[in-house]
Amino acid sequence: MVMTGQGAGAESRERANRRHWILAPLTVLAIIAAVLLLTPRTNDAVRPTDYSDQLADARAVAPFKVVIPVGLGPGWTVTSAQFSRYHGASRWHLGLITPGGDTVGIEQSDGDRDEFVDIQTGNGRPEGVLEVNSRVWSKQFAPGRGLRSLVFERGDSVVVVAGLTEYPTLTELARALRAD
Repeated sequence: MVMTGQGAGAESRERANRRHWILAPLTVLAIIAAVLLLTPRTNDAVRPTDYSDQLADARAVAPFKVVIPVGLGPGWTVTSAQFSRYHGASRWHLGLITPGGDTVGIEQSDGDRDEFVDIQTGNGRPEGVLEVNSRVWSKQFAPGRGLRSLVFERGDSVVVVAGLTEYPTLTELARALRAD
């Protein structure tokens, strides 16, 4: 079979068309990726929460004095709050974001203390104690998770302040805790 100049030109145009069909979508994807990478974004996941309703509910029925932070400096944001009862135990949770962007929580319960502390500290191992507001808190660390915790056993409940942050940040939060 002998190829004429016309057949070779058609084959060349067909190859060029296929190449354009492949390169055009790749070019569009590259432009989209560049726009996404270069567009500044804020962290929309951090939304302040008004927890006054949950706090009122907790204070109305909890068999312990509910603790909340009072007078934290700027940059602390409450992002979640919940009061629950399960198997006869009451539990208070307050989640926060620190000024440095770390996630921390205040957990309080009158249930089985050992079980509650194990869960909230990620089975953390003791790392000593520290005094905050004339109260002795135990320090715990779960190295596999990077979770640091401060634990205080009140007469009516146990309070755990925990987060993926350093002890000074947890201490600042513990220092701000007040019961009603």
